Parts: sequence; C-alpha cells; structure tokens
Amino acid sequence: MNYVRNYFLYIYKMKKKLTLWIMLLPAIMLAQEKLDSVPKVHHKKAQKVFVPHNPNEALPPVPDEVKPDFSKESIFKALFVGGMNFSQVEGSGEARYRKYGALVGGGTVIKFSKRFSASVELLYSQKGAGPEFSSDQISGRKNKFDISTDYIDMPFTFSVHDKKTLMFGVGLQVSVLTRYQQTDTAGVNVTSHPPPNGEAPHRVDLLGQLCGTFFIKQRIGIGLRFAYSFLKIRDAVSTSNYKGQYNNTISLRVSYLLDPKNVKWKK
Repeated sequence: MNYVRNYFLYIYKMKKKLTLWIMLLPAIMLAQEKLDSVPKVHHKKAQKVFVPHNPNEALPPVPDEVKPDFSKESIFKALFVGGMNFSQVEGSGEARYRKYGALVGGGTVIKFSKRFSASVELLYSQKGAGPEFSSDQISGRKNKFDISTDYIDMPFTFSVHDKKTLMFGVGLQVSVLTRYQQTDTAGVNVTSHPPPNGEAPHRVDLLGQLCGTFFIKQRIGIGLRFAYSFLKIRDAVSTSNYKGQYNNTISLRVSYLLDPKNVKWKK
C-alpha cells in the first residue's frame, strides 16, 4: 500500500516540474533570440596599408653618397704637413728610436670617391740614429755615437677614409739623401770613413709605409706614419744581427687640408 502511495507522489512531483519547464520555455527561447540579434565584434590585427608613391613627390636623399659632389669641392686638394721624426738605423749597432728630427713639407690629395683617395708629398725629413745607452756600460764613458741624415722624402699613399674622422693609408716612399754625418762612440767624426768598410749610405732609399690620421676638424688632422727601408742603405756593422743597415722611422704628423671650394659632402 505504501509502495503505491509513493509511486503516485513521485508522478505528481514530476508533473509539477514538467509544468514549470513548459511555462519557462517561451521566456528562454525569447532571450536566446535577443542574444543572437546582437552583432558580434571581431578583433583583427592592424594591417599595414600600402600607399603608392606619388611620381610628382621628390624622393628622400640617399644617406651615403658614393661619389663626392665636385661642384662644392675640388678633386685636387693642397696638403701641408709638419711634425717630428723618431728614427733609428737598424744594423748600426745601436737600437731604439733615439734620434729626433724635424719633418715639414706639403703635397696634393686626390679624392676620387668618398671612401678612397691618393696623395703625393714632398717633405724635408731629418733622420739618423742615436746611442741606445747614454754611457758605455764597460768603461762608463759617455756614448757619443750619432748618425745625422737629411732626406727629401716623396711618399705616394693610397688611403681609405672612415667617414670624416679617420684615414688609413699604405704606400711607397722614395727618399733622396742630401746630408750625412756620423760620429763614433768616442765622439770622433767618421763621416769620411764610417764602419764597417768606409761606405757612406746610398743616396736613394726605397721604403714601405703605413699611416693613420685622426681629423680633429674637417681640415686639421693628427697622425702617425711608420716607414721602413726595403733595401739596405749599406752593410751592417760586425756586432749587429742584421745583414745591412735600414732606415726605421716613426713620424708624428700634423696635417692641414686646404680646399678652395670649402669641402662639403652631398647628403
């Protein structure tokens, strides 16, 4: 009897739930239709828009010109050089850069592109050699060894420019001897019969050279040049490990570049 009673109660509850769902169904369907009627917003990534170039509009300037603007500068520029040599003669029996001398002259720079140039110079240059030690290590007497030479240097240089501040060069140098004098360690003048065999230095010397210049301003530069003889200028002394004597020079240079058209590169 209880079983039948519980069954009818269950049927009654299910009927009430079904009636409630039937009453709520129209409201749920109406709400779903309203949601479907609202337009959906799609977030897209920004795309670049190609704008065609206007043929009447000028193109932007090229930032790095290959050739200089010769309407505003000269192909040939004057170069003035002054400075000091620190030199030695390899194979003379003395070492280190103990001889100091003047360097002065001028030349021409040919700048055929923004990155490259060539130059030729005519310089008066004092070179030679001094004693490695100021006194003899055995006797204690003052070492008066000295070689003094004056040359006319003609360097031919090919240079590479890094923007407007740095310049690196390599080339050859022909030097012509105009004056020569030598004294031995005791201070005796041996110019007429120098060791090892009384032979004076050769009149012409051929050297290789490397140089670098830093421009403080557009026209003023400070640089170093290293030059070394390709050919021996005479035989080496018996106490040297070299087969001959060679000019070895480091030059501290101050250069001034003059252009009548006021050097300016086209941007």
